[in-house]
Amino acid sequence: MPDQNDMCLLAPRTGRRRAAHLGPIAAAHAAGLNENWQMVQAGDANFHAPGPARFWLFTLKALAFIGLRRGERETATQLIAQLRQLDPADQLGFGVVEVLLQRSVEETHDVQTGRHRIVGRRHSGSRRRGSSRPCAAP
Repeated sequence: MPDQNDMCLLAPRTGRRRAAHLGPIAAAHAAGLNENWQMVQAGDANFHAPGPARFWLFTLKALAFIGLRRGERETATQLIAQLRQLDPADQLGFGVVEVLLQRSVEETHDVQTGRHRIVGRRHSGSRRRGSSRPCAAP
């Protein structure tokens, strides 16, 4: 029988929002970290080895992406700053979210100034919509 936390994964938007914030808390407990992600320091755990602490970092990366998608740029910026502190070599790949955040800021600036421009291009080897086959390996 699913418990209350399992049910929020199946609930409408408000339940999904709650679930997105419960993930890092559950991961913090498993890793022995502070529930408040802003209080976690680099020396609190080994974030480079596979395990609960590294998984916790992945939940922060997911929250940064979710924040960006919701237009919560300040939250995404804070999460990326924390990821940069805990994973300075960017082994997790949070730089991808950071680039998306920067592009969203640039696009907002463009809209406010009335300028129009294309921000980035699609990589020629990327998967296109409607394609049923994955990207070919080089």
